[in-house]
Amino acid sequence: MISSKSYMIPNNSIILIGPTGVGKSTIARAIAARHEITLVDLDLEIEKLTGSPISWIFDIEGEEGFRNYETIALEKVLSVKDTYILATGAGVIKKEYNRNIVKNSNSCIIYLSAKPKSILSRLNFKNRPMLQNSKDPIKTLEKMYYDRTKLYESIADFKIKTDNSSLNSVCSKISYIIRNNSISKTKMK
Repeated sequence: MISSKSYMIPNNSIILIGPTGVGKSTIARAIAARHEITLVDLDLEIEKLTGSPISWIFDIEGEEGFRNYETIALEKVLSVKDTYILATGAGVIKKEYNRNIVKNSNSCIIYLSAKPKSILSRLNFKNRPMLQNSKDPIKTLEKMYYDRTKLYESIADFKIKTDNSSLNSVCSKISYIIRNNSISKTKMK
């Protein structure tokens, strides 16, 4: 299901937001390949910026330190005026500043949503510092989901529910958005 606000995509970029484990990175890779555009993964940009793995940043500097690097990497990515698809981390929307710069980026913001039960069925906890360090990862995931849903919705131009959807199905919905929302046909093949 796609729900949307009326929207035009002026700078030919797409930003995927949503909870951990919803498939942002996987979907972004598939869309980048399908439409021959640049893939940007914010977690990888943070690792490039710091020279350290995300798990190390969380272990040494905590969530606050990680969120500060996340903001710096986000600013850097959004300053590039090119065609790309950006897979964000799930918590990028926690800071009001980040929500504002994403919303004001003139990018198409797509919220990939899924219920916690769906997410749990596809999640690898060992690569998720917020869940790996939790005494009760399931409760932590549910809390993150309920705390963040309104934040995702507040900046999204489109919402795609990914529960029980295949990768191809979600990518087809995003491709439909690309084709029908003024994305340059020369940049988005």
